[in-house]
Amino acid sequence: MKPSPPPSPQFLAKKQGILSALALDARDYEDKSPKGSVDIQILDLIQLINNAQGWVTTSSCAGRVAVFVEGPKKTFPRTEASPIANTDDTPDGHAQSTVIGSDQTPLGATQALKTAPGGKGGGHWLFVSHEPLPQASASINEEHWASFFKLSRSSVNLDRATHHSLHRLIRLTFSPLILHVLCASLQHARPLLSAAINAGFRESGVQSLKALDSEQVGEGVMVAIRTNGIVFESMVGVWDESSDQGVAMVSEEYLAMCANVVNERFEFNVERKRRLMEELQSTLERESSKHEEQPETREERRKRKETEGLKRQQNSKDAAGQTRNRVSDIDLAGFDIG
Repeated sequence: MKPSPPPSPQFLAKKQGILSALALDARDYEDKSPKGSVDIQILDLIQLINNAQGWVTTSSCAGRVAVFVEGPKKTFPRTEASPIANTDDTPDGHAQSTVIGSDQTPLGATQALKTAPGGKGGGHWLFVSHEPLPQASASINEEHWASFFKLSRSSVNLDRATHHSLHRLIRLTFSPLILHVLCASLQHARPLLSAAINAGFRESGVQSLKALDSEQVGEGVMVAIRTNGIVFESMVGVWDESSDQGVAMVSEEYLAMCANVVNERFEFNVERKRRLMEELQSTLERESSKHEEQPETREERRKRKETEGLKRQQNSKDAAGQTRNRVSDIDLAGFDIG
């Protein structure tokens, strides 16, 4: 298989800009999530990838546990047919509606409020860490994990929050390692993607194919390295708007069980990271050997053939000389010198 082509000048310039912004100094790496800084837990992995000529990381997360309050639910008008609408005016028995594109409300319809689940927009973290959760001692109080995750157990707040029509859910989640790597070309992306999948990151894939656009030569190929196999998520509470705090909806025993699951997922995450590094190192070694095994030029082939021919001639002469010596030894053995 042919080695990957040299990266384009555009890619190399972009990579240099990214690496300059990262300024890989271990002293700068603190757990600053969710700001987006490189996590020290995967600094060795980031450096391994960025040392390859045709790859550069653009974003990353080592894996984290978080308690997240979803954003406010979005509301928008929804048209519903009124139960008292007269359906006798139309041949098929259905209420008349306006033509598509009309700004008027359909005849016999009412305006209702439709809600959509709150996403990250407007949401916030109550707790986030890139390290396993601390082991709880045997003498913990009844509210250890609720307090640890910044949740209250006020029955008044819980009743108020759960009866609110637009209540916001609180989720306890574990998200595994994820990387986005910009590759110089499809040839550079292919071995990276293969290594990721072999390491257990089954949901990895190509996210951008700008490199195929003749007008965007040098833009590169974006590869996402990820896995959903060890993701964990559980709803643990609701947000009380009036008291501006999270309220636990599950028992302390349930939170303790979730904490154990999260720590187990951290162990799986470390193992997959180890496998990924091994696969990447093997991939880089294979790519390096391809470059070392470049096809010989015509002049190199001529010299090699000449050297091989001279060596064969010398071997033939040596073999002939050894044969003559054996014959002479046999002839001499027939004489009685005494």
